[in-house]
Amino acid sequence: MHTFGMGWMWLWWLLPLLIIAAVFYLAAAGRDNGRRRSRALELLDERLARGEIDIGTYEKLKAELTENG
Repeated sequence: MHTFGMGWMWLWWLLPLLIIAAVFYLAAAGRDNGRRRSRALELLDERLARGEIDIGTYEKLKAELTENG
């Protein structure tokens, strides 16, 4: 009977490790979202500079990007 209980002991070590990994994953996902938004604004700036969009479209798209973030 004792060996059955000890065989599952590794689960108690695995649970905290999974929780820590989940916290790090969620924290990294939050930082990545900020980088994507920042990159989207950079691309928007570049499109305006190349003349692909006018200032009205630029301001509208920029407002949407910053509002949803």
